Amino acid sequence: MVSNGYLLNEKNFNIIKNSKINGIQITLDGNENIHNKRRFLKNGGGTFKKIFQNLVDIQKYNSKNEVNISLRINLDKTNLNDYKEIIKLLKENNLDGLINPYIARVQSHNDCYKDSDCFTEEEFIKIKKEFEQIMEQNKNYKKFDYPKRINNFCGCDFYNSFVIDADGSLYNCWNDLGNKEMSFGNIKDKIEITPKYLNYIMNDPTQDKSCCECKILPICMGGCPFTRKSNKYNCNEYKYNLNQKLINSVIYLKNN
Repeated sequence: MVSNGYLLNEKNFNIIKNSKINGIQITLDGNENIHNKRRFLKNGGGTFKKIFQNLVDIQKYNSKNEVNISLRINLDKTNLNDYKEIIKLLKENNLDGLINPYIARVQSHNDCYKDSDCFTEEEFIKIKKEFEQIMEQNKNYKKFDYPKRINNFCGCDFYNSFVIDADGSLYNCWNDLGNKEMSFGNIKDKIEITPKYLNYIMNDPTQDKSCCECKILPICMGGCPFTRKSNKYNCNEYKYNLNQKLINSVIYLKNN
């Protein structure tokens, strides 16, 4: 499940756990200053402190790691080094091994952001390399990152994944939120298979000549289906650093 983490108190955490949800992704948009400018309350108040405090409190009722907590840190050219502050906060609050951080690049979808502030996949690889070097100092960090064959790209082309907006409308992709033309139903009603729903599910990169000629197709599956609808390509990082990933895997296996 993906959540902003703002209401992740003990009561709601237990509801999640009892519902057999075994993984939650929570997102921060940078350090406290940047995050509060981008993810604020209706009254303009900040959300960073409460979200982070919820992560700290999770230690009390998730000590056995029954629910895997991933922390996605969104980065662009304006908050490039903010992840270092967040990693430091995690360490100071004894969250190493309990919260699993990773970095992700902000992309400009639906004209909601500046392209000039966004990294390309190729540019972002260099930042990920630095992130991984910092995280390698943490004994609880999973260093082994061997490429794996996948069947679909993300939640939007997975048969039992749904995005739910504030009024219960259902979407395949979170980039479509707010565009009611892309909604295929409401969680309050019986969910039916519609052409809108199948539009993403039937995404088939093998019908694309460029993808079919690319050797990393089995570990990429054509990239982001949302981007593909706009006739753009969002190539996987392995297109640029596959050799280095394989070398890193060999080194890890040799040392362990």
